[in-house]
Amino acid sequence: MDCFLKSAGERNLSEWDNIYIYTTITLTANQNWDTDISYIHTAQVVLYLSAVRDLYDYSIVAYKAGTEQTVNLVLNTGKAAKEKETALQSCNSIATKSKLLPCESL
Repeated sequence: MDCFLKSAGERNLSEWDNIYIYTTITLTANQNWDTDISYIHTAQVVLYLSAVRDLYDYSIVAYKAGTEQTVNLVLNTGKAAKEKETALQSCNSIATKSKLLPCESL
């Protein structure tokens, strides 16, 4: 994935210092992921939703929620995504050997 920061002369919003432009070519599932944290304000507490999204079809690969925005929240989300990817690869390997439909098609 190529990523670059636009220079001040190339952007119209000079008050924003960190505007990233992502250019990706994603041909298959699980080739490129991105992450995000969303804030959900409730009457009692602020919830933090950490998600990993597949840039192939924009599906949510994994998510975790918590009441604190911590590094562990993000790391646990990434770990859950990786575990799901590993399980899917194993399932697809078995399906291929058995001449069944790929697991992601089910």
